[in-house]
Amino acid sequence: MDREDRDRLDIFRRKLVEKPNVSNTGPADRFSIDDAVDLTALIAAQGKLVAMFAMLLDRERILKASELGNMLATIATITAQETPAEGEILAIWAAGVQDVAAGL
Repeated sequence: MDREDRDRLDIFRRKLVEKPNVSNTGPADRFSIDDAVDLTALIAAQGKLVAMFAMLLDRERILKASELGNMLATIATITAQETPAEGEILAIWAAGVQDVAAGL
């Protein structure tokens, strides 16, 4: 990852921990966004969520998990041309879906 990508991720990380200027009183307000885990954990958790949906789609015979993994990998490659950091995240998610597909 080059300097520009690290700077983009840094900006994203700062935005993640900034408190939004909204006043809600729902259950989510018990948790502060300042308490957010590191970006790597966030990316990994979201990747697991994508993998779970891939399994559900495969189980219901809507879309094979392997196809979703391949599509996500293609989107990662295309996205990386414009925004390398986003492409890298999508590639991580694609690899997770492909791993799940191999186990189905």
